[in-house]
Amino acid sequence: MKTHQNDEIPNEILRFLENQSKEHIGPHLFLATRKMKKFIINHLRKFDIGFEQVGVMHTLHVAHLNINQLAKVMYKDRGTISRCVESLCAKGYVVKIKSTKDQRIHTAKLTPAGEQFLESLEHLFTNTIGCIENLFTPEENTQFHHLLDKLVDSISKNETMK
Repeated sequence: MKTHQNDEIPNEILRFLENQSKEHIGPHLFLATRKMKKFIINHLRKFDIGFEQVGVMHTLHVAHLNINQLAKVMYKDRGTISRCVESLCAKGYVVKIKSTKDQRIHTAKLTPAGEQFLESLEHLFTNTIGCIENLFTPEENTQFHHLLDKLVDSISKNETMK
C-alpha cells in the first residue's frame, strides 16, 4: 500500500474510493450524503453559520424544544446541541426561555432575527438545492422520494424493534 506524506490525496485514489463506494447501496448513500453535506456547508460559509446550526434553526421554526428534545430530533448528543444553541444565541438567532415548571430546563426558540435569517437561507436553498432537483425528471423525483421514504421507514421500524 502506498503512503503519502502530505495531505493531498491523488485523484486516482479518490476516484477508486468513490467507484468502490458505488458497488453497494449503503456506501453509495454515504458517499452521496458526504458530498451533499459538503456542498451545503460550502454555501453556508458565506453566511457564517454551520450545518448543524441550520438544522437546529429549522427544527425550532417548527417547534420550541429544550436541549434534550433537540438532541433526540437531530440524532446528536446533548453537548453538541447545547454548544450549537449557545452559538445561535450569541448570534441573536435563538433565545432560551426557562421553564416555569423546572428552572433547570430551557426551551429554545427562534428570535425574529432568526426567523428572518432562516427565511433568507430558505431562498438560498431553493435556488441551490433546486439545481440538484432539476437534474431529475418529475417522475424521477417522485420515485427518488418514494425510495428514500421506503429506506427511512425501514430504518425506523428496525429502530423500534430494539
